[in-house]
Amino acid sequence: MSFIKKHKILTSVIIVAVSLCMLAFGTCYYFLDKINIDDSNAAAETTGANFESIVAAENDIPDFDNLDKDDRKTIDAADEKIRQNLDNSKIWRSDSVLNILLLGTDYGTGSSTYGRSDAMIILSVNKAVQKVKLISISRNVYAAIPGFKNSMISHAHIFGGPALAIKSVEQNYKIGIDNYVSCGFDSFVKIINILGGVRLILSEIEAKAMSKYDSSITGAGSYLLNGETALQYSRQRYFDSDKNRTERQRKLLSALADKFKSITVKQALKIVNTVLPLVNTDMKKSEILYQLASAIRYLSWEREQYYLPTKSYDYVMKNGYYVNFLDWPYELNYAHKLIYEGVIPEYKEQS
Repeated sequence: MSFIKKHKILTSVIIVAVSLCMLAFGTCYYFLDKINIDDSNAAAETTGANFESIVAAENDIPDFDNLDKDDRKTIDAADEKIRQNLDNSKIWRSDSVLNILLLGTDYGTGSSTYGRSDAMIILSVNKAVQKVKLISISRNVYAAIPGFKNSMISHAHIFGGPALAIKSVEQNYKIGIDNYVSCGFDSFVKIINILGGVRLILSEIEAKAMSKYDSSITGAGSYLLNGETALQYSRQRYFDSDKNRTERQRKLLSALADKFKSITVKQALKIVNTVLPLVNTDMKKSEILYQLASAIRYLSWEREQYYLPTKSYDYVMKNGYYVNFLDWPYELNYAHKLIYEGVIPEYKEQS
């Protein structure tokens, strides 16, 4: 199945900006009725009406059977490591840690029910140590997709939407996900412009790339980016790597979060009125209200940013995809220490 993309990358910036809007203001009771609340079970399988689009999307997976012998052996070994990882059915969780999966989806043609999640970020709020952590998950990770072949973890969303994306993150990383938030593309530019732009320090190579979109950018330095330029900034990866791109996204998000600390009530209401209709979430209205009341406190906490996997791995390239094979015990140990810092976790069994 081929996709005609209006935009190649729907970045994590969109999702976190929307999440911050949801978490930041306790005066938004009127606007809650505008949020797209998904009342379905987030852990449920996706079947029925979505079946045709899922089957079509599966054809977009790289044809690993046509790889050479050495690459095939590498994938067989990776499949075995994934199987061993799945044998451990305990998912870590804690009442002191809130994990929200932020999804930036790229919808192709209208024939697909769900888009590919080009951005997957765990927004982790650790109340025990009073830290907020943004943890990007590489879209190229070769992982188990429940009900489908092992593939890039970003394929989970196109196969089964947020429900399957959550399940894939939980079963591979053994991290309990409490809720998800996703939204459409258009909110990003609006949010940045409503806030009066976002100021970032650009490196020489970043400035060179951004000068194509803003002629006032002439070299390394501090610049106030409008919504469209900030969007382009968050999409750039061709002059370095996808890992560096996610670092730029987190850099932008940190600057954006700082702006929320001093936002006016008038700006807040304008943002809420503009953004909330574009939000999709499985959070109940009571949960949203509770998080809204806590949001200002969260914004004052220390913020940290991370990228998974934490080290480099071999990959196979096929049909334009780079697929990374992980040392799952190593990555899980790192991720668990990161997310459950200062916490003795509880467990739930994977479904």
